[in-house]
Amino acid sequence: MATNPLAGPSALKDIVLPQFHQNNFPEELYIKNELGLKLDKDDQICRLSLTPTGCPLGPLHCPLRHTTPSSQNFQPPKQLPTHPRERERLATVCKHWLRGLCKKGDACEFLHEYNLRRMPECWWYAKYGYCSAGDECLYAHPKERRVECPDYKRGFCKLGAP
Repeated sequence: MATNPLAGPSALKDIVLPQFHQNNFPEELYIKNELGLKLDKDDQICRLSLTPTGCPLGPLHCPLRHTTPSSQNFQPPKQLPTHPRERERLATVCKHWLRGLCKKGDACEFLHEYNLRRMPECWWYAKYGYCSAGDECLYAHPKERRVECPDYKRGFCKLGAP
């Protein structure tokens, strides 16, 4: 007869189902006690809060998470552009978003997701044929623009490769 390893007192139960709500960080205590705000935990969403009458305990006293559905969840998806240049822009990651500076949000015509295959071209690489960041650069270095290092041609490239 097999026993359930998650039943009864066991350290395994805490590993499989961690109780994150038991951890209080100093920042959380400050926000709760000093500012008087309730934090949104990653607990289960309260189903009663989604009903027309709402949860009888309210968001301040209910131990479960209260949320309101976004109207954007019920809108039809954006139509993809038909012009090739517009489609190309939509297939490129936003360079401002990469640095956390894009102010357009969902209205931005560029991608807001980290996708190595759709990175914008590196300005330095496009202009000079090389980039000092090398493999660490966040932007694309197309092979067709690659040029041989001028120092390597002279025999003393510090990187040791063309």
